Amino acid sequence: MTKKEDSFKVIGMLLPIIIAFAALAIQWGVVMTKLDVFGSSIDQLVNAKEKQDDILIQVQKDISYIKGKIRDR
Repeated sequence: MTKKEDSFKVIGMLLPIIIAFAALAIQWGVVMTKLDVFGSSIDQLVNAKEKQDDILIQVQKDISYIKGKIRDR
């Protein structure tokens, strides 16, 4: 075997490994991006739920106040 054939063998072994690592790195980035988007969506839903709870509590207080005023008449 010549040096040229040996270098082709080395390149032939290293190239698929390098491509595989690059693909894994890209896939990792895609997954992390999707998880970030999902996390921010969950945060938005939690915030919206907390706002609705605050509004519901205020409405219940208002209804109780109105009921009290009606009973006092």
